[in-house]
Amino acid sequence: MANQWIKIGNVSGGGQYIGLLAKEDDLTIEKDASGEYYIHSVHPIEVKDAKIAPSGSITLPLKPEDGLDELLYAFFGEVLTTDNLDGTYTHTLTVKEDNIPEFEVVKNIGGTQEKYSGCKVKSVEITANASGEFDVSVEVVAKNGELVSGEGEGTYTLSKTMKVTSSSITWGGTTYGVGSATITLERDLAEDGFYINSDAGRSVIPEGNFKATAKLDVLVDSTTFLQDFLAGTSKALVITFQNADGASLVIHLPAAVVLSRAKATDVGKQLLVEEVEVLGVDDGVNGSAYAELTNTITEYPRT
Repeated sequence: MANQWIKIGNVSGGGQYIGLLAKEDDLTIEKDASGEYYIHSVHPIEVKDAKIAPSGSITLPLKPEDGLDELLYAFFGEVLTTDNLDGTYTHTLTVKEDNIPEFEVVKNIGGTQEKYSGCKVKSVEITANASGEFDVSVEVVAKNGELVSGEGEGTYTLSKTMKVTSSSITWGGTTYGVGSATITLERDLAEDGFYINSDAGRSVIPEGNFKATAKLDVLVDSTTFLQDFLAGTSKALVITFQNADGASLVIHLPAAVVLSRAKATDVGKQLLVEEVEVLGVDDGVNGSAYAELTNTITEYPRT
């Protein structure tokens, strides 16, 4: 099998490259090249000089290190680190309104190496279900993409995959069992930042609005979510992921509102599953979402 790997680096000026334990990716260098026709022509005369538009997504296991942590830092943009004095560090990641960190991605497929520069994270989606699938999909938008050679593979920590602690979430401080959860954090990145200049691709990728949502299959027999939905009540949603080494990722939506809920009736199964979708709104202190990542990395960006 051909040697395949992905690494990321130069995050917010930090020169270190980190190996990325990706399951798959669809990063691609696209170019809107089309034929030019003149009034008198039947056949295309030439191809217009188009800019390139690199972008795509990377699917990773839910790990506290191994590159996903760097991508989370790049996505949120702000970090406050606390030394736990036991060999671990807790990084509180909050939303930076603009000028989030840029980074580079290098992927090696066989003997071909592609380099994506000026990257920003557009979205992070965490999916977890009862069958044990815990994946993260990270959508990336880049300014430039090119073929390179001579790049070496990044280093890996090989940390353990995280799971949902006790398969539960808390809503307003009360614990509920969940059968599945999808947490989506996204920014409106302007992907059309092409200038009339000599840049090969995008010149800028400015940030717009931030949005945090969660879809949950909640195992519950109460009227709580229906009442909160009808009343428009906001509550704190907390989902904790943890691995066997004590590393953790805690996603907070400090003031979440139920957008929709449904509870199907199935007399035979007797399992009371409520499908709930919530939206994080600004609580005036921590924004609409923040994350707490505990691992063995001392600081971000890594240098």
